[in-house]
Amino acid sequence: MRQAACVNTPIPERRNKQSPLTRRHLASLKGTCPYYRPNKKVRYAAGFVSLLESLPHKQMLSVIPGLMRHFSRRTYYRVRKGERPLSPSEQQVVLNALKRCGVKEPKDFDAYFEEYDW
Repeated sequence: MRQAACVNTPIPERRNKQSPLTRRHLASLKGTCPYYRPNKKVRYAAGFVSLLESLPHKQMLSVIPGLMRHFSRRTYYRVRKGERPLSPSEQQVVLNALKRCGVKEPKDFDAYFEEYDW
């Protein structure tokens, strides 16, 4: 009975619906192209275990829950270990969380590398 209600309920369309990149579609775009990515490398960070280990234990315990709320528990552990790179905006999230918990000058992330943001 519940399935019938689900079948008859219209599915809302997604806001950022992807469409194929055809000439007609590109010609219909107004203003700047939303698919454009600059040919510029971005500095990504990999891991911040050493950054957390440099903190006093109480500060570290106050920083971690906020980062877990932002990234989700699983993703937090992946970015902390460096399995998933941090974009510049995500690096800023980590640094802001440290500043909110009283860290005046945080150390660097474990590693950095440059890659295209494509």
